[in-house]
Amino acid sequence: MFCKQCGGQLAPNAIICPKCGAAVTQNNAGAAKPADSGGCLWLFIGFLLGWISLILYFVWRHEYPIRAKTVLIGWIIEMVIGLFIAVVVLVIIIVLFATGVLPPDNVLQPLVMLLPM
Repeated sequence: MFCKQCGGQLAPNAIICPKCGAAVTQNNAGAAKPADSGGCLWLFIGFLLGWISLILYFVWRHEYPIRAKTVLIGWIIEMVIGLFIAVVVLVIIIVLFATGVLPPDNVLQPLVMLLPM
């Protein structure tokens, strides 16, 4: 059973909600909680939606905690992969400028000058 005031789980013979302190009656105790699953689909959605996933986490974190956590994990995976790709691309560009394959622009010249030669 779950409290209709806060959604906290209730013992079968509870008189008051241990989470919010509301009196438990037949009217404020529900038999089932909304479905909450954290399957691979939510992880994939979290990965694809980017920053929207972070917003979904904050919207769902109380009502659907498992789903919210799964979406957050997808967002974190996306951010780590994106950061890794950005670092790799930056290193490749710096190496190409340092080796002379690409002629450095005036804008990137200070960055190339930082490299030890």
